[in-house]
Amino acid sequence: MPVEYHLRSKLEGHTGAVVCLSCRDDGKQLASGASDGTKVWDLVTWRQVPVPASSAMRGATTTLLCVKRNDDVTEALVIAQGGYLAGWREDLDKESGTRSFLEVWCHRLREPAEISGLAFDALTNRLAVCNVHGVLQMYTLNSAMSLTERFDLTIPKCVPRALGFGAMQGNERELLVFGLHCGLVVHGNTVPSPSAAWNVGCGIGGVAMDAATGVVCINDPWAGVNLYKLRDREFVKSFSIPIKKTGRTRQVCLGDSCTTIVSGSDHGTVYVYDRRSQQIVAKLHVDPNEWVQTVDVGDVGGVPHVFAAKSREIVGLNSIFVYRKRTNARRFAARVIAALGTLIQVTVLFAALGFLYQNLNLYM
Repeated sequence: MPVEYHLRSKLEGHTGAVVCLSCRDDGKQLASGASDGTKVWDLVTWRQVPVPASSAMRGATTTLLCVKRNDDVTEALVIAQGGYLAGWREDLDKESGTRSFLEVWCHRLREPAEISGLAFDALTNRLAVCNVHGVLQMYTLNSAMSLTERFDLTIPKCVPRALGFGAMQGNERELLVFGLHCGLVVHGNTVPSPSAAWNVGCGIGGVAMDAATGVVCINDPWAGVNLYKLRDREFVKSFSIPIKKTGRTRQVCLGDSCTTIVSGSDHGTVYVYDRRSQQIVAKLHVDPNEWVQTVDVGDVGGVPHVFAAKSREIVGLNSIFVYRKRTNARRFAARVIAALGTLIQVTVLFAALGFLYQNLNLYM
């Protein structure tokens, strides 16, 4: 059954390619990374939140992650720029009531290169980071937002594309490292071992996981999205994404309480699939001439939203498109308004016909 989405807003401020998006779990903020740095958007007022100036030395923001410790009320943001990892903490001005972000640390990774993956486990406060040289590091993030290194290793012959914390093994979640070209998923309870690798048989262009539901989506750049069971790695089903230009890495998300799968494309369309029926329930058209590989999802005010942006270097402003799902109540209200409009038109038509009929009788 088709699902209606409407374009709610366009967040304007970035120039060049928008590479990554991260919506907070409570749906109140969206963080975005691009070739011109990092921005944070308030999804209540739809305005930018003041953030630290991006250092030109660090380069583009390649990935970012909204994080929150279970024992902390403060929101935080971890940002990857070049070979640097930065931690921002939300600050509230008690007098004005305005919120902003402050940078509390900046850490340079060993063998600095483009950081390709971030993952945070709120249960154990573990932060994992990887770069395209195969470097994998694990930290513990304490309440003061400082880092304590747990391990640092290099995964041989692997270009990590993404990280994720999966199913529980003992008292910790298993860490999974997804390889871009090799199609291997290196996993382990503490330090992932290359000898314990799961081969998905395709390139990995994007990953979305839901540990509570026990599913993981892997976006094959040349085919579409493949759905697997998280615990036993069993293949469940696939969702085809049309390719009109060439195969490209695409981000994928699990949205609407894990009932939908959202993927970008090489031709400006965001595809929304029903996870169980495999049917396309919505096509969100951004720009047919551009790549839209950058997507994210979130519940804003309790209503599912889809965020999408052009991922190619373009001249001028690059907007973030915000689509809102039309809920049953809104769909009903829209239909009632449309029906009332039709009724008014019919009433006016009959009134006009009655007026003409009455005046014709007077002259006959």
